[in-house]
Order: sequence, then C-alpha cells, then structure tokens
Amino acid sequence: MCFADVRERLGARPVLVTMPGEDGVLLDVVRETSIVFESDDGRAFRTREVAAVDRARLEEAHARLVEACADVDEEVLAAFCKGAPVEPLALERALRKGTLERELLVVLRGSALANRGIQQLLDAVVAYLPAPADRSDEPLTALAFESVADKNAGLLTFVRVYAGVLRAGDEVRLMPRDVRERVSRMFRLHAEQREEVTETSRADAAPR
Repeated sequence: MCFADVRERLGARPVLVTMPGEDGVLLDVVRETSIVFESDDGRAFRTREVAAVDRARLEEAHARLVEACADVDEEVLAAFCKGAPVEPLALERALRKGTLERELLVVLRGSALANRGIQQLLDAVVAYLPAPADRSDEPLTALAFESVADKNAGLLTFVRVYAGVLRAGDEVRLMPRDVRERVSRMFRLHAEQREEVTETSRADAAPR
C-alpha cells in the first residue's frame, strides 16, 4: 500500500532497503543479512545470517533492488547482465546516485514507537541523501527567515542557504514580492562575535 502511494502520488520509484522479517527481525536487503534487536528500546542490535523462513522473500527483494540499481549505474548493470553478484558497496553507490538524480526513492522499514530501525534510517540519510556540498553548483535558493535592527549595522537579515552560493555584492530576487535587492555585506555570527565573509553556501553549515 505504501509503495503504491509513493508511485501514484509522488510519481517516484520506491526501492526497498530494509524490510520486516519473522520474529521481529529487520532484513537488510542491501547486505542480505538479518538485524536482531537485543533490547526493548531497540538500541542494542546485531547482525546474523538470514533464517530459512525469510530467505525467499529477501532474495526476491534483493533481486528487485539490483534491477533498480542497474537502471541507474553502469557497474551494477554490467554485473546484472553477467548474472554476477553485486557487492553491497556498489549497490550503495548506485542507490546514492539514483537518489541524487531523483530516479530512485529509498524506503526503509522501522518503528519510531519501538525505536526499531532508527539507526538504519540515520545511516541511510548519511549514505544516500545529498550532502551540503552536492548542492553548491545549483542555482541559489535561500530563505530569509528573520530581520532585526542593529544599532551598528542597521537592518540585519538572517538567511539560510539551501542550494547554490550567496556572495556579497550579488543582486538577488526576493519572492513572493518579485523584487530585486543587492547584498551589501555578509556576516557569520557566533553569539556576540561577528565574522565578515564574502560568500556562503549550504556546505558552510555542514558539521566539521
């Protein structure tokens, strides 16, 4: 039902990366292993071989995953055509490529209430979603979310950059008023400290 909704409402191609198994285990479709949770809060877990009862379903899901990755990645396609096994790292690279190109939509199974599969979800965010630097070459997209009066600098506008690069001296288009204004000076704020910069991008907000 969820897959059908993704296809119909979003027009996307969902790809299953983790799925439920018997006895409360989580099946890793990329690595073809089982994830067993060892605590009630879901924080402690370990991997093990897939039980016989889950093997057929996992193999079917893995085959669909490889096929989807073959459509976006030449290395996976070559292995797929030869009938050769595809290494998990190659599948992860293909999934990331398909995600960045908006060809694939990674789907994971989990439960926030039981805290099951949350670590795998966070790992998938790091592995497959675009990093801040991946958006630096795109057209500027930013949100001016607050303006305050400063006794020394006049009106300060706080900006969050989502894509592209914002530079001092740039003329930017403001929506929805559809007017243009020039960026005179830019500062990076650290509490009461103010550091003047000539440009900023989403990558500047990434952890270091």
